[in-house]
Amino acid sequence: MFKAKIPNILENIKSNNRKYKYQAVQDIRKMLSVEHSPPVEEIIECGLVPILHEYLLDSSDPKIQFESSWALTNIASSNFTSLMVDYEIHKTFIDLLSLNTPEELLEQNIWALGNIVGDSPANRDLIIREGLIDRIREILSTHNKASLITNISWTGKGNPRPSFEDIQPILPVIKDLLLKYPDNDEVLSDSLWACSFLTEHSLSEAETFDSIVKVGLVPILIKLVQQNSKLQIITPGFRVLGNLLSGSDQVTQHLLDNDILSVFEKFLTNSRVALVKEAFFCLSNITSGSIPQIQRVIDEGIVLKAIKAGIRGEHQNIEVNREILWSIINAISGGSSSQIDYLINNQCILFFSKYFNLAKSQENLFTFYIDSVIILLYRSQAYLKSNDYSSYLKFFHGSFIVEKILEKDFGGYTEQYEKIIVVINETKTFIRDNKLDLTFSALEIFEKEYELDDEFSLNYDNYNYEDENNDDDEHDDDDDDDDDDEHDNSDEHDDFDNGNGDDNDSDSNSNDCQYH
Repeated sequence: MFKAKIPNILENIKSNNRKYKYQAVQDIRKMLSVEHSPPVEEIIECGLVPILHEYLLDSSDPKIQFESSWALTNIASSNFTSLMVDYEIHKTFIDLLSLNTPEELLEQNIWALGNIVGDSPANRDLIIREGLIDRIREILSTHNKASLITNISWTGKGNPRPSFEDIQPILPVIKDLLLKYPDNDEVLSDSLWACSFLTEHSLSEAETFDSIVKVGLVPILIKLVQQNSKLQIITPGFRVLGNLLSGSDQVTQHLLDNDILSVFEKFLTNSRVALVKEAFFCLSNITSGSIPQIQRVIDEGIVLKAIKAGIRGEHQNIEVNREILWSIINAISGGSSSQIDYLINNQCILFFSKYFNLAKSQENLFTFYIDSVIILLYRSQAYLKSNDYSSYLKFFHGSFIVEKILEKDFGGYTEQYEKIIVVINETKTFIRDNKLDLTFSALEIFEKEYELDDEFSLNYDNYNYEDENNDDDEHDDDDDDDDDDEHDNSDEHDDFDNGNGDDNDSDSNSNDCQYH
């Protein structure tokens, strides 16, 4: 059917009769608009693309110009998008994003550019550098039709992300859209997704995040997420906030100063797993920050909620539990002595015992997990050295973390296993050299696993536990494995930086936490 029409189209498209010319262009557009197998290749082979471009350039007949734009938009959405660049048709589409262009044609040209930009990062960068952003800002200043600007999100799509020079002019546009269309869900959603794309895996993350702060987007984003309940808005909005929290301590502090913690409650208790994961992702990024920032989430009770959620097994999703674990690991790695004491006093040791297998499912995670356990054990040494025996004994009562962990199968992780042995031997030496009489619920493990000297023995009759009813037998079961067995290997946090958090007695803001 299509092939039968092509001879007529070729005859009429260059006719001096305007009616025949218009009909030919419209027929091409209709042929290219069919849902299944449009004859794009046939139209190209007949040499019709340059002719359509010629009519797109001619504003003397708006109807033919519009039909030409529509036909070329359809070609741009096919496997032959490259022709738009080869024939420099993209430049014409950009030139036609002007105040003098009829609104209907303006909208069609934006759709065409969206198809070209979405084809590849190279096309995206080319079109941005041809002046697209300035044209969009000009349109925003005079047009109120939402459909004209809902495709702003394509400016940030594709990997690799645009360079900072390309991103910077986009940010004020996004801000303008968020402020100008507070009740238009489609515009808000597209704008927020554009911001999300720009803040993920950016080639110039620091500059991008700093610019977002300077433009004034942060309070707008927090307000939108706080006041909305629609998924199409809060999902990309919260994603942007989480991405920003992975930045510098200065950016994180700016978000805290703008009350980002006020939005946490609605996500921590949300019925949608993806949003709960996002909330703990945000928390893990905050706890990878400075000591005052860790204190903020402690004071708000968010860290305690994370520990309780982990211990109770409130979330069956592996990724959610992994984010909870990261948030506590980061707090330990970068926390002060008093903050680590807070974690210990709020069942952090039990929490760590429960999630050994989950941690072991990822090498990167497990390395930080063991480092955190070692930090906790060094903190126990500090209790010993300050004669705070009651605090020290928390490590050996109920959820004795060394006993729990060393009963596990370390598999090939011999380095991590040996790290813990070193700390245990240091503690053993200190106890022996200072002739301390201490109670251990794990005496047998100490003596058998670590081959203690015959002369070194521990008195486990002199100290009373807070809960005298607990003994070794109660903690010899497999409760801590119940949730872990279901954890399979999953995608690693590739965006995290490696670090080592062995020293936690300093109040320095610099730490080597894991962060997104």
